[in-house]
Amino acid sequence: MRKRTDSLGEYRARRNFRRTPEPDGRTAGRGTRQRDSSAGRPAAEARLPAFVVQRHEARSLHWDFRLELDGVLKSWAVPKGPSADPATRRLAVQVEDHPLAYRDFEGTIPAGQYGAGAVSIWDEGRWESTEDPHVGLAQGKLHFALHGRRLRGQWTLVRTGAGPNWLLFKDRVRPARSPLGTRLGTPPGTPAGLPETLKPQLATAATRLPDDPDTWLYELKFDGYRVLMRRDGRATRLYTRSGLDWTDRFGSLAREMQRTALPEGWYDGEVVAQRPDGVPDFGALHAAMERGGTDDGRQLVYYLFDLPFCAGRDLRREPLERRRSELRRLVAANEGDQLRFSEAFEVTPDDLLANACRMGLEGLVAKRRDAPYVSARSRDWLKVKCREQEDFVIGGYTSPSGSRRGFRALMLGARDPAKKALRYVGNAGTGFDDATLERLSRRLQALKAERSPFADGPPATRTTHWTRPVLVARVAFGGWTRTGRLRHAVFQGLREDEPVGEAPTPTAGSRSLSHPDRVIDQQSGVTKGELAEYYVAVAPWIAAHLADRPTALLRAPRGIDARTFFQKHAGARASPPGIDSAALEGGARMLSISVPSGLLSAVQWNAIEFHTAGERVTAPGEPDRLTFDLDPGEGVTWRALAEAAELVRVLLTGLGLEPFLKTSGGNGLHVVVPLRRGHDWDGCKTFARTVAEHLARTIPERFVAVSGPRRRVGKVFVDHLRNRSGATTVSAWSARARPGIAVSVPLHWDELSPAGPPLRWTIRDVPKNRPDGNAPWAAYARARRSLAAAQRQLAAVTGRGGEAVPARATGSTPIRPRNNSGRR
Repeated sequence: MRKRTDSLGEYRARRNFRRTPEPDGRTAGRGTRQRDSSAGRPAAEARLPAFVVQRHEARSLHWDFRLELDGVLKSWAVPKGPSADPATRRLAVQVEDHPLAYRDFEGTIPAGQYGAGAVSIWDEGRWESTEDPHVGLAQGKLHFALHGRRLRGQWTLVRTGAGPNWLLFKDRVRPARSPLGTRLGTPPGTPAGLPETLKPQLATAATRLPDDPDTWLYELKFDGYRVLMRRDGRATRLYTRSGLDWTDRFGSLAREMQRTALPEGWYDGEVVAQRPDGVPDFGALHAAMERGGTDDGRQLVYYLFDLPFCAGRDLRREPLERRRSELRRLVAANEGDQLRFSEAFEVTPDDLLANACRMGLEGLVAKRRDAPYVSARSRDWLKVKCREQEDFVIGGYTSPSGSRRGFRALMLGARDPAKKALRYVGNAGTGFDDATLERLSRRLQALKAERSPFADGPPATRTTHWTRPVLVARVAFGGWTRTGRLRHAVFQGLREDEPVGEAPTPTAGSRSLSHPDRVIDQQSGVTKGELAEYYVAVAPWIAAHLADRPTALLRAPRGIDARTFFQKHAGARASPPGIDSAALEGGARMLSISVPSGLLSAVQWNAIEFHTAGERVTAPGEPDRLTFDLDPGEGVTWRALAEAAELVRVLLTGLGLEPFLKTSGGNGLHVVVPLRRGHDWDGCKTFARTVAEHLARTIPERFVAVSGPRRRVGKVFVDHLRNRSGATTVSAWSARARPGIAVSVPLHWDELSPAGPPLRWTIRDVPKNRPDGNAPWAAYARARRSLAAAQRQLAAVTGRGGEAVPARATGSTPIRPRNNSGRR
């Protein structure tokens, strides 16, 4: 065993442990979380040393990468953070060793201390070296494997010279062995029997994919049948996404899969029919299926992209990258003309999508690298298409004319998810060859019905024929008319793998929306349909801010250039889907929004903004946040506003609270303080008013606590009036009913540079330019504090008569605005 030496001298010399909550290396430390980081890990992995990556908002944002070795944490500062892309090498500056207790540290290092700023845990887990780590560090090249939530697989640290600078990068997969008894990068999973059935994970439609290759990987979207393959000791069976056993229908493909040496398990992928140029052809696939998959079986190719179960192990809780690493190895050993691995592409999604569309492919799928496998539709998988292409229910057909045989056009419908009714969306009269017309005509004749299956037309004529709504057609089309009908619909084939009940109204953001082309902002030209698509895209983010909160809507029936009004109550008429009524203390009622249905219902109501209360539906009268709206008066520059926000942050942090920041979507900024429940509105209102008045009294040249345009000229109004029962603040990710349709966006504090331009995003650029969503507020839930201690401290330093505030208590004297570089 290597002799342990105390290497923490430099660490301790840099810190005053009477002021900083960081651990001193002898005790656990005042800012630490106490938990067992090995919980839920395989036993062999739990015995490995720990690693942690901490997000550190110091003078400049960076990530601290730490490896446990010899009783301390070997540490590197990584300015841009670790990258999961093997082609990207990140600078890592070695710093002093830290105590083991630091791996649990989260908190705020106070101003004036070494490394002042907020620290939060970004990733943690276990690590193992493929060689003696002491030798590797001494020689300047350390190979190791990480078993974390975000960071997995093999990595390398290599020193660039004699100084502290190293490079950190992820290795490409190679067949090294690990002490766990498995190939490095191979997910161990958990022992489990092979289930008889498995529902697949489904992707969520998106208007755009996040451009973040460190977090997401990008695959081509295949135009075929989703197929799950189950292999056990006796047989290989192929199932559709709805669970239909289509082994016999896939003919030679199924027999070829039976001959492979793949271990028992569940394999997930897509079966396509490829043209000679390699482009999938859904029509050819459907034709092959009509013939039992035998005559043209050589055309069928099975692309595998996931591995939920393998060789007696359940891999569903393992990160996607680990599942795919093992799947890649298995397919490589069995690959043939009909079995392929679905490769991911290390390029930006916009470029990849453009190339895919030029090649005639269907689109792209983005998948979170660290996500588990879930048998449901998930935002961890997102899909975009090159062209409009959806599945519709056939509800009838029209009589043929001229030399046309069979029928002229199919009458198509889509399921309304709220009413469960079939809504007529138009006809498809092209895309049929003679053989398809003959086969499909026979099937339609057998499904004739006396009454229309559509809830809203079209009217019956002598040329219309109704059918029972049991067949689903794949249709490509050129968009939607103002009345909700398909443009230029082209039949591509039947979707017999998908039950009619699972063909809902496509892309709900605009299909069930009336007047989607109506312009709601004359300046930008933004339409009602664009607003709906924006809320569909940010639904997972805004859900965290709307959930369980009383909500008010700002509605603009004729657009933002005409009259708008607030609506807090549902009224006497029944509310649309996803919009409910929530009771507040004292019997008052407000709206409550479910996501995503309530978002889209609100847009259909011509709502643009969502404003939420500072309490929960489930705990009325118990505020769980404070909000300070920093509203700049006439003549206040962005620099002055940003500096004002920093001053508010310093004051609140000095009171023991942890504030969070977001844009208002207008000219101001919002500082939000999460609270533990247990307070009443009177106490919170008094505290917020006292904070605002204290700022105005101690720094009168910057702040004012009383409303009124003349009082606010050249100053920032600290609006504290939102901290009372029934008051609301615009939600994060809400659009604003102002020219350009800007958005209220959560911020990291280090984004607030007085020297930079004002921070502003609109609904057209948020999905692209803010792909990390709620990441700036990731520590929000952990930052909840009781207000009691802050109330006592604020009362002590302000005094009952409003005396001057001692500097050491609140930091009012040492407050300094940032300089031009954005540093304190």
